[in-house]
Amino acid sequence: MGDGTVRRPPAAAIEQRSRSLRRHRTPAGGVRDAWRAAVEHQGWVRPEDWWHPSVEALARAIARRQDVRPAGTRLGHARARAGWELRRTVDDIFALYRRMPLAGPPSRLVRAVVEAWAEAVLAPTDVTLCGDPRRGSVTAGYLASLLGGVYQLGGEDGPPLSDEFIVLVVDVPPSAGGTGWEPVTLLLDLGPALLPVLPAHALVVTFSPGRVGTLVRRTEALPSVVADLAARLPDDGDTGSVVVTTEIPHDVPSAHRLLDRVATA
Repeated sequence: MGDGTVRRPPAAAIEQRSRSLRRHRTPAGGVRDAWRAAVEHQGWVRPEDWWHPSVEALARAIARRQDVRPAGTRLGHARARAGWELRRTVDDIFALYRRMPLAGPPSRLVRAVVEAWAEAVLAPTDVTLCGDPRRGSVTAGYLASLLGGVYQLGGEDGPPLSDEFIVLVVDVPPSAGGTGWEPVTLLLDLGPALLPVLPAHALVVTFSPGRVGTLVRRTEALPSVVADLAARLPDDGDTGSVVVTTEIPHDVPSAHRLLDRVATA
């Protein structure tokens, strides 16, 4: 055809191709496409920068109703290595589930993503989350884990704990549109800046929805860490605060009472 006319294929051919596409579209592909649509709708990352093999792995796990934690771990590692902030990484997961007939992502998935992200960014510090940020499920066992090992560091002849450690609390009251993970992401998004103040095997404890805490070392870097946290708080009035408890009691029972007061303040 030399007249430059672009001719459409016959209607039968179009319908046949459409049926073929529908036939070969897997449930995992549907999850991935819905996820990509959510990303494009939000517009905070280019689709070509968003896709990764771990995206496919998580889409398959969701579609097949498999354990989502291994894929979540892969995704958390991938996002950290790609330079994503933790808040954006968590928002990405919630964007997917807003496209699905579910209340939100399971906490085990978000936890796997967050812990993997922290593992990649905050190595060699091993960060463990205690409790569900959306429910505030701190227990006495978590408090014992938080402080028990620290009290063993100094031994009987060691320096007072208050000379080395303080309790740092991030408080962001839950909002209607929040994910419940805001305090965790505010804290961990500091990334490498946290390394000089976090002890090895750091525990981030959920005291109540919107409030998390951890032990940090008294170092020259601590004031800047606190200032950075304060600067990242939601800018809508008195909606959050960073609270630093400057003294730790010298015995475990008193320390537990202190943290109980922090949890209910």
